[in-house]
Amino acid sequence: MRALALQAEALRVHTLLHAAGIAHVFLKGIVLAALAYPDPSMRQMRDLDVLVRPEDLARARALLAEAGGEMQHFAHKPPLPSDDVAKHATPVWSPRQVVAVELHAHLTPPFQALDLTAFALFEHDIWARLGAVRIGGAALPCLAPEDMCLHLVMHGLYDHELNNGPVFVTDLLYLLRAVPLDGAEVECRAERLGIAEGLALSLSLLPSDVPAARGFRPARMALPRDLAAALMFQDGRFRTELRLSADLAERGALARLQLLLRKVFAPRHVMLDRWRKERDADSAPPALPWLWLWFLRTRHRQMQTVQGAASPFSATLRQHLLTLRALRASRR
Repeated sequence: MRALALQAEALRVHTLLHAAGIAHVFLKGIVLAALAYPDPSMRQMRDLDVLVRPEDLARARALLAEAGGEMQHFAHKPPLPSDDVAKHATPVWSPRQVVAVELHAHLTPPFQALDLTAFALFEHDIWARLGAVRIGGAALPCLAPEDMCLHLVMHGLYDHELNNGPVFVTDLLYLLRAVPLDGAEVECRAERLGIAEGLALSLSLLPSDVPAARGFRPARMALPRDLAAALMFQDGRFRTELRLSADLAERGALARLQLLLRKVFAPRHVMLDRWRKERDADSAPPALPWLWLWFLRTRHRQMQTVQGAASPFSATLRQHLLTLRALRASRR
């Protein structure tokens, strides 16, 4: 029933955006569930991800917010990202308030390996080669299979660093099994984007016959299974702390100081996010000066935690994350 309700909401979102003349593309879960999985209910989803052109982001969000309403949980956040590197606009309700809708202006935020010039061209070209998935008698726009594969790698291995769980592997597995795609073309695009190593590492997690059947070359590098499993099944409560600990470990003194300053002098909505996580979500936050002092104390405690003996994750897990980053960059 949940899968059917999400499909119905996706159709309503599509109808609204299409009627307004806003080009859009459905990403990840809702598309893969219908296109690749044996049964849509097998693919769990917590939101609908929709890509629009950057110039349409504000209009698309206003349209959906009018239809479904703002989500109270995110009321403290600005509706639109303040810069061009944010992952998405602040989520809004779907038209019947069944699920959150995240509107993206870009497929991924920039990361170190990504060739930004090639990525800009890639994002321009995806609109000319869109596919479609049939849901409820309607054709919902989606990425071409080759672009879908690359997006999964950018999202799961680079943006999330495997912390979004085993769904990363199952998405790739079912996509490659169910949908004909040109493996050689995927590898060519990955090379231009700077993510060839990440693609190879991702495919190494699948049975070798699956990528081979789509024309991918034999894996020249592999992701250790124990490393991948540890990162996928990590305690989600401490994902931010783990990544911060790894960031600090691989930076020089000046870069560490810059990172710490960015963490301490955070925007108001980031401080409010932390307040909601650590306090009763319904409790009113203090005025800004006192909120910042409270936030400073929590940041200090966080820094002590990630660098001290009482860390909520093992040193082995941090080393796994550092190893993943080195493998992605072909550093051994």
